Amino acid sequence: MSTGNLNIKYAISPTLGIDYASQFAFAGGYTADYKYESGDTTVSSFTITGNNKVLYEEKLLTIKNDTTWFGREHQYILTIGDVQIIRKSYTKAVSVFVNGVLQLNAVVTIVDKAADSEASVCKKRDIQITFDDGTTTTVSALIGSSVANIKTLFDSLHSVYFAAYVVDWIAYDIYYQRN
Repeated sequence: MSTGNLNIKYAISPTLGIDYASQFAFAGGYTADYKYESGDTTVSSFTITGNNKVLYEEKLLTIKNDTTWFGREHQYILTIGDVQIIRKSYTKAVSVFVNGVLQLNAVVTIVDKAADSEASVCKKRDIQITFDDGTTTTVSALIGSSVANIKTLFDSLHSVYFAAYVVDWIAYDIYYQRN
């Protein structure tokens, strides 16, 4: 019995940079994807989908920008179901979208969760979101019980990337030692 399929695409070029993608398609219709593309805009993302819908996605964009002191601008995008949080470097503002609609008065704050270690996202802290309609939630609540599973999936896909990289270099070395 198969638990799913693993697909890996990996290319490296001095002119085009790195283009890496791995996807594990689970037998139940869920997929876990890890992507990395370098260039003027470097994209790194981890996504879990189910029924062709993004359930969870972390994406980091590093954008070439000659007007900044170090030439790069960062944009972090976290999508959990219908909620998307976007944070850009050089600004304290955080944009929140629900079903693609910008929440004009949304408030995002860091909450200390020292008393509740089960619900923490990072070092006993969580992110609380207050939407335009006054309702609040946390990133932990949005993710639900899948926090551990998401970390396990990410670690597994990252290990696959490392293994593929090592295998590529071993194959490269063998090829050039024989020729």
